[in-house]
Amino acid sequence: MKEDQFKLVESEGQKSQTKNVSILIVEDNKDMQEYLSIILHEYSCTIKDNGQLALEWLNTSTDASKVNLILSDIMMPIMDGIELLHEVKSIDNFKRIPFILLTAKADIETKLSAMRVGIDDYIIKPFNEDELKGRIASLLNNYFLRINYNTDPPIEIDQTVEDLLNADDIWLAKVEQIVETHLNDERLNTGFLSMHLYISSRHLQRKLKEITGLTPNQYIQQHKIQLARDLLQKGAFKTVKEVSNAIGYNDTKYFTKLFQSIYGVNPSSCF
Repeated sequence: MKEDQFKLVESEGQKSQTKNVSILIVEDNKDMQEYLSIILHEYSCTIKDNGQLALEWLNTSTDASKVNLILSDIMMPIMDGIELLHEVKSIDNFKRIPFILLTAKADIETKLSAMRVGIDDYIIKPFNEDELKGRIASLLNNYFLRINYNTDPPIEIDQTVEDLLNADDIWLAKVEQIVETHLNDERLNTGFLSMHLYISSRHLQRKLKEITGLTPNQYIQQHKIQLARDLLQKGAFKTVKEVSNAIGYNDTKYFTKLFQSIYGVNPSSCF
């Protein structure tokens, strides 16, 4: 599979390429189903009314293997979005697929419970259409970078796939901790991470690319912007400049540009 087969583009003449991208929408409200279908019309969308139906479809349909992203509401009958997220992340074939939760609940506990399971992003309803499309495009681009990255690190015979994935999660948590601890350190780059992880820069580059699809510098940048989004939505600061400084960007214009490139909206809209 070639990366440019699924490259997400913005020009009208190339939008038809995104029809190769499959999104599973899990939502019980018929009006919201229709609304999401209209917003995401350039993608190939499958809609299920609740988590249980979505899980059954994932486990039985031949088309499920083509799913590239899951967009799910949290509050649904029979099986809610958190339960579905937990089930999907326990299935080897689907656990690496980007998962976005839609929620009308802004409380931090709901977000944290989802983060612990392994959510890739969440959006609070009512949401901005451009923000939703921007976040989906960003997650899909990173996903295709990851699955198209060719790597051949040896896997020990006595190490199961599950053990390997758990080890990756633990290792990535260490990387996140280093980034968050040194947000304002100007030395935070590939060399800085490799030194604190006690591995070579080359090994760091290969391993992080294998797990996330990102280079170390891209990972640092994206993780900072994700933290900024959370700070904005929590109302932890009063201005974009304060948030920008909090994550280590003294240039507010540059921070704003990065934020827009990832989420498709101006950071001031997240207050």
